[in-house]
Amino acid sequence: MNRTVSATNVLATLLAAASLTLAAVSLAFAWANQGLPVNSMVVDAPKWFGTQNALSTVVFAAPGWYLAMKAPRVPFGWVLLVGALAHGIAGAGWGYMVASEVAHRDYPLPWLAVVLSASGAAVEVAILAFILTFYPDGKRPAGVIGWVGIACVGLGIAGVAVAVVDPFSALAQDPNSSLAQLNNPIGVPAIARFTDEGFLLLAPAAIASLFVLLVRWIRATGESKQVLRWVVLGIVVSFVTLPLDLMGNEWEMLSAQLPTVLILAALVAGSLRHRVYGIEVVVSRAFVYATLLGVVALVFGSIVGTSLLIAGEVSVAASFVAATAAAFALMPLRSWVERAINRILFGRRDEPFAILSEVASQLDSAAAPSELLPGFASHVRTQLRVPVVAVSYGEGAGQVRVQSGNTDGSVYQLTLTNQGSAIGTLEIGLRKGETRFSDAEIELLRSLARQAAAAVANIMLAEDLRESRERIVAAREEERRRLRRDLHDGLGPVLTGAAMMIDAGRNAMRDDPDVADAQLQDARAHVRGAIEDVRRLVYALRPPALDELGLVGALREQARSCTANVTINARGAVDALPAAVEVAAFRIAAEAMNNATRHSGATVCTVNIFAGDVLEVEVCDNGQSAGPWRPGVGISSMCERAAELSGSCDSGPDWNGHGRVHAIIPLGVPS
Repeated sequence: MNRTVSATNVLATLLAAASLTLAAVSLAFAWANQGLPVNSMVVDAPKWFGTQNALSTVVFAAPGWYLAMKAPRVPFGWVLLVGALAHGIAGAGWGYMVASEVAHRDYPLPWLAVVLSASGAAVEVAILAFILTFYPDGKRPAGVIGWVGIACVGLGIAGVAVAVVDPFSALAQDPNSSLAQLNNPIGVPAIARFTDEGFLLLAPAAIASLFVLLVRWIRATGESKQVLRWVVLGIVVSFVTLPLDLMGNEWEMLSAQLPTVLILAALVAGSLRHRVYGIEVVVSRAFVYATLLGVVALVFGSIVGTSLLIAGEVSVAASFVAATAAAFALMPLRSWVERAINRILFGRRDEPFAILSEVASQLDSAAAPSELLPGFASHVRTQLRVPVVAVSYGEGAGQVRVQSGNTDGSVYQLTLTNQGSAIGTLEIGLRKGETRFSDAEIELLRSLARQAAAAVANIMLAEDLRESRERIVAAREEERRRLRRDLHDGLGPVLTGAAMMIDAGRNAMRDDPDVADAQLQDARAHVRGAIEDVRRLVYALRPPALDELGLVGALREQARSCTANVTINARGAVDALPAAVEVAAFRIAAEAMNNATRHSGATVCTVNIFAGDVLEVEVCDNGQSAGPWRPGVGISSMCERAAELSGSCDSGPDWNGHGRVHAIIPLGVPS
């Protein structure tokens, strides 16, 4: 497998290098042959013809080389490389022939240069037919239209064969010129009538291939239709250039080259828009180097042209100055052009600090927690030009997913962590044609994941706060309902009965004092029962011992009911605790003392209370435990009381098997 990949890479590089070398030769001949009277029915402007083919070679070679390197099984990279080679051969071959025959430099085999130039130009029709038939997936279209497309490619190849055996009958306008004396030794005279009529084999191939594309576009659906639409648009625009044929030879050559360039540009635009083959990377490199080549050619040509106008020739000094100026223009321009094109294709991935700063500002400016993640996902997707960004958190039915964009491709997933715990995931879709993000992008995504984790933590905290408030309100209303029920169903009837007995006793006091006394005794018993009910309700709300004796005194009072020997130690400001903390500490310590004597058979129990930044309650006993404690009603109650105040409670055997309960309660609760 590695050998195959290596061979294709070498072949692609060799083809691209050969094409660019031919482009350089074509440019050299174009400048050397400018102003020569060619007088050809085929090309009458060697400078423009060579320059145009050189530029077309670069435009074909850059994306073709990258596609062939990146996806050697995709045919379009190789097809574009063949097109680049054909343009290079066409420009260099024609310039070679003009230098030999018109400039009388008498190079060997000028006829072969003409054959190669003509066949190179004819290859373009076969390439056009192939692209219009098989783009974008490389598969033959179904039905008759697929065979028509293959026939178009065959006609294009046949046109190349005709160009090879052309007897050069249309080469010269002047029968007495040197071009008229040039003959093709392998030419077939019978072919002359085809060349005189403009390669009749190529015209139907080009027209039929356009028809094939039109039918494919009409039949296509979904994304395929969107991709083909760009190529159709390029063809429509190319027809606008047809009037250039009427504007002279140079414009005529431009109009002959421009349709193919426009179709190729449309193919690239469609691939870029829909991320076909990951060609956005190809386009990035092609645009960068094509732009740089144009600037270098402009700078070099301007200086050389000025030297020609002033001195009548190009001196070595002028060439050196031109080359130096082009080099100095190239260095700063390259980074600027590459940065601009990369921003168009990949967003601002090369500006990680700017993205992180903008995301932080966007998160800070969110009006509500619910706006954090939608803004984050949308901003990151836009800045990185990725198909989808999604943030998920929560579990089960409570899972929340915030997503911007969609994708059918692969996604890169990062775990969101807060204080060492996983709280969610961040998913970023890979751009089409990419198999992974670069190392720099992954580092940027990790930084973005940390910002997303902070946002998720804030959202979860806000949700916990809202749920806590709802629980507090619900608990308060439930407590009120219980009090109302106890007062209405318990204390109310007792007091009503007592009042009725008192009234009856008063009525019977004159007539029968003994009956009145009995009724008053019953009323007194009812009132005592009511008093006990009131005390029970009050004790349920808050142990009265806390108000009478304080936390330490209340625990010592509670310890008297234990069978074990209980010692209570207190340090810190335990007498100035918030009411909620004081109640929670009392309940936890009392429950722990009861468990020590009731379940573990302890004879000694120690309660340590320390009030510092937090309140710590520790209850240790000398009972024996065989293993970890199972959470029962008592243990669950202690943990719940600590958790209600954002604290914690751990219980179980210590290192030597004795029982231990340790609770930590924050003191930030208002007293």
